[in-house]
Amino acid sequence: MKKLLDDLLKNLINHISPANLVKEKVKVDGNTLVINDKKYDIKDKKIYIVGSGKASVYMAKGLIEILGEKLAGGLIISNFPYQLEKIDVLVGSHPYPDTKSVNATKKLIDYLSSLDKDDFVIYLLSGGTSALLELPTDEISINELNEITKKLMNLGLTINELNSIRKKLSQVKGGKLLKFIKSETVVLVLSDVVNDKLEFIGSAPLYPSNENTSKILKKYNLNKVLTENLYNLLQTNEKVKLSTPDHHIIGSNKEALTFAKKYLEKSGIKTIVITSYYQKDAETLGALFAGIYKNILFDGFPSKKPVAVIAGGESTVNVTGSGKGGRNQHLVLSFLNSIECFEKNSLFFSFGTDGIDGPTDAAGAFIDYKVYEKVKKADLDMEQCLINSDSYNFFREVNGLIKTGPTGTNVCDITCLLVL
Repeated sequence: MKKLLDDLLKNLINHISPANLVKEKVKVDGNTLVINDKKYDIKDKKIYIVGSGKASVYMAKGLIEILGEKLAGGLIISNFPYQLEKIDVLVGSHPYPDTKSVNATKKLIDYLSSLDKDDFVIYLLSGGTSALLELPTDEISINELNEITKKLMNLGLTINELNSIRKKLSQVKGGKLLKFIKSETVVLVLSDVVNDKLEFIGSAPLYPSNENTSKILKKYNLNKVLTENLYNLLQTNEKVKLSTPDHHIIGSNKEALTFAKKYLEKSGIKTIVITSYYQKDAETLGALFAGIYKNILFDGFPSKKPVAVIAGGESTVNVTGSGKGGRNQHLVLSFLNSIECFEKNSLFFSFGTDGIDGPTDAAGAFIDYKVYEKVKKADLDMEQCLINSDSYNFFREVNGLIKTGPTGTNVCDITCLLVL
């Protein structure tokens, strides 16, 4: 079962690699740029690649190959240094912005402002932009912004809710980066957001969204967490009135799930995709999959084995302890804590497609029969590990961690149950 897991992840990660997705969705036909079948006239135009995010460098690699001599230059903010032809790569900070992110953002603003109205900009947007591209409002410092972000993440805000707050506290998010652009611009998007909502991806630097954060403030009683000045600022509803450039989604969680389904079905395994929208608590989702597992084993419902049930999205964890872990590891531990038996030809795993699950070196966790046997022999308290948010150390003890290393892509998480 471990080999099946390794083969599936290897092929899936290759399929959703940013360079491959760009080359699949973008073409140059003479003086015409074609993106997802939409055509743009690039005759006599200087083309510049600008972007931000954990996948932006790899998106750029594919685009450089496509554009060739038509590329005039560019600038990208990434979370790691990299050499690209004709494109400068600046390094910001992730998962929390710091002065590196702020300084890189200022240089990106200067670069965009220097381009002429007759130039053509292709902006590469991917997950991680919320931290890598940041210039806080005058009311708050970057250190204060980080402290607030950490508090909100630990309260269990969804990524969409968190990004709504971030936009209000930024000079570049929520379409505000458009203030510095006069060139014709299109945006290539690698979506790391459930439902691929453009107003949330990377906190939407080029997509004015103007959403109201009042409901979020009340839902989590943030008046007890934030200062009065910031709380009042987040209740304001200033409108960003700028023309929105075309955004083209070139990769998403749905595409990853579709590939996984086809791959498993080629192996003769009936595969059911139940959702690409999950956003709920990881512990609840783990228990839900445990219920599905029992249904399959004892009732042949929703299908008799062999069958695979897969889902995608991005869960949350309300951190209650001082342990180490990530949402996918927590989800798998919750599944394990909710079952009474695990058959030999079964496999359950959950992983982040970016290869990074929380502040750990793991992408997620898995259970096969070998791991399950080690769990039974080990003196480990699953309930206490869940309470202490310590899923990483639990799975490290039983060799149940998934370690892919950073993949260079990010299209949310994938959870999969196989019963053969």
